[in-house]
Amino acid sequence: MIELPMQERASNVTAQYASLAQTLIPPDSGRTLILRSTADHLALAITQHLPAGLQYTAGSERATPQGAQWTLPCHLIGNVQALPFATATFDLVVLTALLHCQAAPLPLLREAARIGKPGGNVIVFEPLSDEDLPIAVAQNAVERLAYAGHTWTFAPTELAAVIQASGLKIRRVETLTIDQSVDDWFAETPVSATNAAQIRGQLQASIPDDHTGMAPHWHDSQLYFTRKVAGIVTEIAR
Repeated sequence: MIELPMQERASNVTAQYASLAQTLIPPDSGRTLILRSTADHLALAITQHLPAGLQYTAGSERATPQGAQWTLPCHLIGNVQALPFATATFDLVVLTALLHCQAAPLPLLREAARIGKPGGNVIVFEPLSDEDLPIAVAQNAVERLAYAGHTWTFAPTELAAVIQASGLKIRRVETLTIDQSVDDWFAETPVSATNAAQIRGQLQASIPDDHTGMAPHWHDSQLYFTRKVAGIVTEIAR
């Protein structure tokens, strides 16, 4: 587990995600595809670490048809559950904070495995919720106020089960715990004034007993919360 000191956790969030990426992703990863949902701190850290990787963002726009030649660096947008790539195209497929935005995450994982080469890797970066269901429900309610596309942030055992159900073999797991200010969160994920007020209210109400599992607290007159993220290296076995 990567556990940063409090003073470091309160500094640059992208740099903290970069430390996790550097731990898990070798610089010579071969042909790489980065699948992501938004341009948040995590996605920025991954793309900075893999500048030659092909980026593909979940969206409704139509990507170039399957079989096209890609000139890197390149950024595409399209359906992440029906990727326009041939089987066994990539040495490494990276999913950055994408599963919790999918109503059906299993088909996405199977699609990532399909386009990866046998013996290659799919690396999953995902936020985590608590193993205690009522706490997980409260956390997901807060997350859903911040992003309408949010479906469910998995607890560690849930996330592992979904990944294993896809046929991917888990080879390594690292976790990162960071502190992030609510203001910084809203800067990377624009939130309406109404929802922002509700989020602040729910987090402040959670300070005494942490019923959201987000460990909200005050630091230098700013409201902070704790975010837990897993980086899971899997192997494509087929």
